[in-house]
Amino acid sequence: MFSLKLFVIIVLVSSLLTSGTLQLRPAIAINKQSFKQQLLDKILSEEEDGGDDGNETSNSKTSDNSTANVKDNEVKQLNDQGSNTPSDKSADISDRTNNIKSNAQKIREKILNEVGIRLTNEEEKQVNQEDNKILSSSASASKQSINCRSGDVLNGASNKKDLKLLSKCEEVIGTVQHAKKMSDGDYKFALKVRDKYKSLLNKINNKKTGGFLIIEIVPKDQKNKDVIKPKTGDKVDVWGAWVTDKPKGWHEIHPAWKVAKIK
Repeated sequence: MFSLKLFVIIVLVSSLLTSGTLQLRPAIAINKQSFKQQLLDKILSEEEDGGDDGNETSNSKTSDNSTANVKDNEVKQLNDQGSNTPSDKSADISDRTNNIKSNAQKIREKILNEVGIRLTNEEEKQVNQEDNKILSSSASASKQSINCRSGDVLNGASNKKDLKLLSKCEEVIGTVQHAKKMSDGDYKFALKVRDKYKSLLNKINNKKTGGFLIIEIVPKDQKNKDVIKPKTGDKVDVWGAWVTDKPKGWHEIHPAWKVAKIK
């Protein structure tokens, strides 16, 4: 009986041992696999770390190079600024000069186009007083010359009703500042008169036309052999009627029937 029990115990123990051995082997295999995986992970991790170290070194070098490039660029910019300073100043002066010229051009265009130029009541009063003095003095005496006209000297002026005749014939010499063909057909230019002829100007000329005398050649006279259409910079000798443009207030030679280029 005892032997039978012992036999049974031995079989059970053997079975348990066998079972345990069979159960332990997968566990050991799993642990070994886990260990290998961990070791592989560690190796890969170290390689990656090594690679990162290499990248960091490369990045560090790149960063150093970038920093060097930035510094080089800054130095270059400073050098460029230093070397270009005279040019920059010249460019600035040139821009200012161009702006002044542009503004002067706009003023001249405004004068010639007569846009928005009207007298105030006070200005109109002053112009009338000055004109009356001219008309009541010997200053209004017309010149006598073969270059003068007889009859209606304002004939051909499209705005004849706006012109106050101060003298039927006057001469003026000066330099053309700006010229333009107008919509009414007149050829109009501003004249910088020589000192001798500044008495032909009034306060409105000095105030609103830049001190220039306005000259207008009406269409019917533009083909005359005694008339040229001057350009800016030309020096000319002009003969015509001396008038006040009443709405604007300034003095003009209008119409001008003799315009000759001189040296």
